[in-house]
Amino acid sequence: MTPPMTALFNRIIGKESAHQYNEILKRFAIELDFISPRAYRFVRAQSGNNLPNPRTIGGWFESIDCDPGLTKESFELLKSFCANEKSQGRQVICQLVFDEVFIFTHVQRIGSKIYGEPSFGDVAIQESTTAAAKKKKTAKKKSKGATQILLFMLVSIDMRWKIPVGYFPIDTLYADQKAELILKTIYRAEDAGVVVLGLTFDGSKVNFSAMRMLGVDLEEEKEVYSFSSPDISEGNSEENVIFAYPDPCHMVKLIRNVFGEHKMIDGEGREICFKFILELFNLQRSVGMNFNNKLKIAHIEFDNRKMNVRLATQLLSNSVAEDIDMCRNELQLPQFSGSEGTTNFIKIINASFDVLNSRNASQIGYKNLINEENITSIENFCKETISYINNLQLLSNSITSDDSISIPWAYSIPKVPTLTPVIEENTTQKATLS
Repeated sequence: MTPPMTALFNRIIGKESAHQYNEILKRFAIELDFISPRAYRFVRAQSGNNLPNPRTIGGWFESIDCDPGLTKESFELLKSFCANEKSQGRQVICQLVFDEVFIFTHVQRIGSKIYGEPSFGDVAIQESTTAAAKKKKTAKKKSKGATQILLFMLVSIDMRWKIPVGYFPIDTLYADQKAELILKTIYRAEDAGVVVLGLTFDGSKVNFSAMRMLGVDLEEEKEVYSFSSPDISEGNSEENVIFAYPDPCHMVKLIRNVFGEHKMIDGEGREICFKFILELFNLQRSVGMNFNNKLKIAHIEFDNRKMNVRLATQLLSNSVAEDIDMCRNELQLPQFSGSEGTTNFIKIINASFDVLNSRNASQIGYKNLINEENITSIENFCKETISYINNLQLLSNSITSDDSISIPWAYSIPKVPTLTPVIEENTTQKATLS
């Protein structure tokens, strides 16, 4: 019988104190609750509540040093977890997610510490050398405090857990500084034994500039968008390949914004226009019912709801495209004449979002998980979609622009084919183990 099971058994039969938990039970409870809270609650219930309450476990972490910077306790916990997984022949593979959250600006001194000011904590970051940084430095504007929190989080690829690993109160963060923070976070994660598969981020310009400084130019046409990071987990000289994945949920909102504010034409010269969405909405409102879509006034007047992903995906959905097709082909309504390009655009964006957001094995089609069985068809779809997007053009003052539309979706779609070597490697490992 393992030491944790022995300690739990002794507690159940009353050989140990009912008021204090020994170190073996504490460690067992913390690790099990970290791996699967649901499993921990089940084991606790089956043992007659002889394990600590989840709130008690949370209380044990109240003394964690949560000053700005990379959180030491998170990486220590990850290091212990990775060592345990490695002893069982498994790797801990994670995606590094980072994003800024706006906060209320307030600077306050508590004891000997000042909170609310921009800070990199214990992470040494060089002063930015970008032109924007130099311009602001010459202006000599005094900072009033942090306006955002830059948060880094590791999300498990094949297990259901995620853990914040650091945060930085910032006012203005330049691309070279952000790139340095990203690298330092990756190094700490790899030192703990985590394999960082890729980076997930939103569509702000500074993020794309930071990726460019890391060696990933998302505006270039490439088959693989990645950069190399030295594997320092055990002093190796090898390099890990880290992929760049713009967040599909944020990208689809940018797509909707472009679609709602500009007219476009596709490679066949067909018009792509938001007016057909307005015509469908007005028609449904006049008859007092929706056909087969969820269009409401919030989908049309989205200026104050641009951060709502649900509104963007419901507008750019197959049901909307099919209803416009029905009005044009079956009902033959004149206001929907020439809407073929618009419905084709909506269907392509909807299908590509399903591919990029796929995570459920029970779904069918493009919503199904990307695996060795469907990766070929998905790659072919992605290549066709990339070609379609690259041929889109903006219409300005009824004159076709010479430049191809720089649509954010084009930054996300090319990343799907980069999963092929990852899937092939995992398939080979499974075959070897079996």
